[in-house]
Amino acid sequence: MRLKINHFQIIESADIQFDGLTVIAGENDTGKTTIGKILFSQINHSLLKNQPEKVNQIEFQSENEITHFPIFIDSPDFLSKFHYLKNTMVLSQQYQLNFSLPNEVGDLILRISQPLKSNRRNKLFHQIKKFIHGEVYYDAQQDKIFYKKDGLKPKLDMYQTSNGIKMFGFLQILILNGTIKNGSTLIFDEPEIHLHPLWQLEYARMICSVVTEGVKVLVTSHSPY
Repeated sequence: MRLKINHFQIIESADIQFDGLTVIAGENDTGKTTIGKILFSQINHSLLKNQPEKVNQIEFQSENEITHFPIFIDSPDFLSKFHYLKNTMVLSQQYQLNFSLPNEVGDLILRISQPLKSNRRNKLFHQIKKFIHGEVYYDAQQDKIFYKKDGLKPKLDMYQTSNGIKMFGFLQILILNGTIKNGSTLIFDEPEIHLHPLWQLEYARMICSVVTEGVKVLVTSHSPY
């Protein structure tokens, strides 16, 4: 996949080839998040075959057929607010309220809500569980997300867990419900912000493991490392 941008919002010029793992590192307010959201939007429109209002500054190309919708992950606080956000989205649609969520947020709500498709013997899931000493999972009956820590009997609500746990939790949930799979595209917006340096390294290893499974990954970051 290739994305060309010229004089769009804060971005003066960009020509980016996405293949395997792509990392964009830079200072604040340089357009990193904008590129991630443009890529998310362009892949979606490509799959839906309904081209958005033409933007002359943006050109998107894909050498191979795109078969899966992209996933955009940014703030771990999303998991704490999941139940609230989902109910807000449902009520907004049901009563036609003048309230809307960003497309990438609404999409992630639906992704998180998917039923289980994979068992817990998945190698990457097991590696994450071992590292964070537990499992972050979606409870369909309660329509909420919990963290079950090894050795601790009660399950914890997301507001009771650290942001670092939540960042690994995204991967656990999306692995088990089959969202992360060969041919899909993951977009991480500054995933290192809430992670200790050692956890940053482990998260990088997990991302690389995902890439070896045939997933295209874009990471935007403040860190040149």
